[in-house]
Parts: sequence; C-alpha cells; structure tokens
Amino acid sequence: MKKNIIHFLILITLVLFGLYNRLLYLKNEESGLLNLNIRGSFSNITASTSGELLAGDTVTGIFHSKYPNLGIISIRFFNMNRDSRDTLLFRVKEEGQSKWFYEALYKTDQFQPHKLFPFGFPVIKDSAGRYYIFEIKSLYGETGDGILVDYQTPVFMARSQFTKRELTDDNKTMRYFIFNKIINIFSGSEVISNSIFYFLPSLLYIVYLCTVGISYQFLSLLTMSMVFYDIFYLKKQIFINYIATMLLWFLASLRFKISFKVSIFISIGILILIPASLTIDSNIYTEKTAIWVNLFLLSAILQHIFEVLRKDKDTLSAKQFFKNILNIKFEPIFVAPKKRSPVAKFVFFILSTVLLGLAFFNIFNKLPMFKSFYPKHYVVVFTSHLVLPQIILILSLFVLFLATKKYFKNVFFAGMVLSLIFFIGSRKIVKNSLWFEKSSRIISVTPSKISEAWTDVVITGKNFRNIPFVGKIQIDGTEQGQYMVYWSDEKIVFRTSPDLTRSGDVQVIPLNRTPSNKVPFVYSYK
Repeated sequence: MKKNIIHFLILITLVLFGLYNRLLYLKNEESGLLNLNIRGSFSNITASTSGELLAGDTVTGIFHSKYPNLGIISIRFFNMNRDSRDTLLFRVKEEGQSKWFYEALYKTDQFQPHKLFPFGFPVIKDSAGRYYIFEIKSLYGETGDGILVDYQTPVFMARSQFTKRELTDDNKTMRYFIFNKIINIFSGSEVISNSIFYFLPSLLYIVYLCTVGISYQFLSLLTMSMVFYDIFYLKKQIFINYIATMLLWFLASLRFKISFKVSIFISIGILILIPASLTIDSNIYTEKTAIWVNLFLLSAILQHIFEVLRKDKDTLSAKQFFKNILNIKFEPIFVAPKKRSPVAKFVFFILSTVLLGLAFFNIFNKLPMFKSFYPKHYVVVFTSHLVLPQIILILSLFVLFLATKKYFKNVFFAGMVLSLIFFIGSRKIVKNSLWFEKSSRIISVTPSKISEAWTDVVITGKNFRNIPFVGKIQIDGTEQGQYMVYWSDEKIVFRTSPDLTRSGDVQVIPLNRTPSNKVPFVYSYK
C-alpha cells in the first residue's frame, strides 16, 4: 500500500509539472484566458519582398474566422535585436469588401524580438464563418533600420474576445466558449506535439509502472529509441525530452539493477556519433550528441552511488546487458498483473479518457475545413472520408480486443492500450483524409453561363495562392490570362473575350502547384 501511494504521488507531481509547463506555454503565446484564437501559418501570409520591410513594402494575410467577437490580430516580428524607427500602417477588412474596416499607425520601436504584437480594432460581433484580410505597410523603412515578419509559428494569431459579463450572463455563450476553448487549447499539430512533450515524463512513468513482467530489454530499447529520435529527427532541443528519457533510464536501471558501466558504454557509443555529425556539417546534431553523452555519464555516477548505498552485488553487467539486448521476455501474466490497485485503475481510466477525447476533438475539429472546401455536400464527404474510416478502426479494435482479451488480465490496462492505438490510428486517418488541404479547388464559377461578349467571371475556391504568385486560368486548355482582373488565394476574377473565351471546363493552375478540379462553363456569345 505504501509503495502504491509513493507511485501515485510521483505520478501526480509529474502531471502537475506537465500542466505547469503547458500553462507557461499558453502564457508565452499570449493566448489569453478569455480569447478564442486562430493560429496563422506561413502559407496564410504574402509579402511583397523578403527580409526587412522597406518604405512601401506590404505584408498581406488572410484567415477564416471560426468565432464571433474578432477584435485583435497579433503578428510576430523580429527587430534583429535593435531599435527600429519605422512606422507601420495596419488595416483589416472582410474579404470582398472594397473599404477597409479599420486602419491605424504603429511605431515599430515598441516591437519585441520574436514576440507577437497585438493590433487591436473594434470588436466584430458577427465575425464567425467569415474570411478577413489584413495588411501591414512600411511607411519609412530603411535598410538596417527596418523590421521583418518572423515566420516562427504561429506567424500571426486572430483573437476573438469574450468578456466575463458575456459569459456569466448567458449560459449558452458560456457553453459555447468552454467547448471551443478546450478545442482551441489542444488544436494544431504544434500545440499537440508540445503538449505531448510536456506530459512525456508522466507518460513514461506510466509505461514504467505498466511494464512489470517485461524484461530489461524493453525499457532499455525504448530509451535508446528516444535518444536516436531526438538526435536525428527532432529539429530543436527540447529540455523536457532529456528529463523524461533519463528518468525512464534511471528507473529501469534501479528496477533491473543495471550496472553503472552500461551507462558509460552507452555514452561512449553515442560519442562515436560526434565525428559523424561533423561530417554532415550540422551543429544541432553535434550539440545533441554531446548533451546525451554527458547525461549518460551523469546517470552512471548516480547509478554507482545507488549501487554503493544499496550494496548491490548481483548487478546486471555490461556484458550480459548487451549480449541479450534483443532477447525480450514476458512473464505469463503478460504486461498487466492480474490484480491492479485502485490507483492504477484510475490512472488507466484517466489516460484512456484523455486519449479518446483528444482523438474525437481532432476529428470533429476538421468539419469546418470540409465545409469550406465542399460547401454543398460537406457532410457526405466528411462522413465518407473521415467518419467511416474511424468507425472501421473502432470495429477492428473491438475485434482485436475479443481475439486477444485472454492475454489481458486487467480490463483497464487493455482499454488504455486500445485507446492509445485508436489515438495514433485516428490521427493518421485524419491526416490522410485532408489530402485536399493544400490542393487547389474551384468551388464555384459565377456566372456559369454567359451570352454577352465582355463579362467579369468570379471563380471562388481554395489555395489559388496570393499575389505575386499568380498562375493561369484555362478553359479547355486555352489560357485566359490576357484579361485577368483580380487574383487572390480564394478568389479570381477574369474577363471574357470573344477572341479567347469558349465553352468548356474552367481550370485554375496556380504557380508551382497542382491544377485544380475542372468546372463546366458555357460561353454562348456569337
């Protein structure tokens, strides 16, 4: 009982550590407790030039507002760690409107490096479901004295603001806000990946607790896999990853009485990677390799101290460790003991609930994207491309559970394992179902039938790219670019001409992107 209490207290401490870092991330991101945010990426931004913004240069962004009460657009800038003496003109409007909704001037000497700067404007109550365009223009920028947009994600954030009074006076608004706030906090691949790293120590501790009955090879190979994943895959240094991985290794060494010499040999093996990393001219690989070498040497010192204090005589030698490293053994009770404490059951239940909740949030959070690409039949496409594969996955896991339940002596543990498999598989299905996310697509051509010689035709759709990346419009292979009127990422206007225009299939061919779908068009002028 005392041992279970200790495990529970350690786990709670690690979970609180993850929550603290998650809240710290939200604070640094300046998300705001009463805000619902849209995170903008590099693809949502178009700049007239690269580098510093000089006088006359502009940066234009476009985004889809999911929520009402839009009132702030925060943009990330970099002043190259010096004072900038430029003035920026900021303005915003709804897409399709000729008049800017709001304009204001801002001095750049107040911008902080790599930080989001908020551009506020009167709250737009009915902003939900609409597209908005914002623009910043340099008025006095000079070389060496200007400012540039920092493309560290998120490049910008569109914030919808809610007041305490709004939420407390209207239960419907409160429910709407809470539901979307939860989705908002955990949406976005970067946010999810960061959250996973924040809770990685607690997740690995759960793995440690659940692997009673498996020989030392499993935890050892898991540790080494995480080391190589960090060195060769992760593009940046993540401090929490170092803590979590070494915590797992140290706990494994205590459970299986692994000799401190094993850590020394592992550090020597990693040390061999340093010359290899130098040959590919990558400082980040070299730095990470050096960090892991020092961490395993530190672990060796700590292991040796514990060996002396515990007076261990039958430690697992380095020779035995490496000789049998691939010979994983399981006890007859498989991974989960027959009887689990209430604490373990509670942990399994909470973890399963979180995994399933994140998976379902991720699924239904993509519905607006399907709606924007397939406005007329998005429910059918969403169901066939995303919901049905998820149902098939659930049924497959249920069949798997029935076929393997005799190996699981604990239902709660089995539920956690299946929830984890569903979480991973569900994210893969979601990713594959969004194949159209960066594809060009025509949604409508207005008017689709014309009998007059000269008429402006409006093509609405997705991913046509913004100026200056203008592509082509073709009708049955004949380019219509001679009479191009307007081009943006989601709207194109071209003018028909008796010399060029004929009836046929309209297709948009964006610059350096695959062509869009084809839409019938009738031109009956004679």
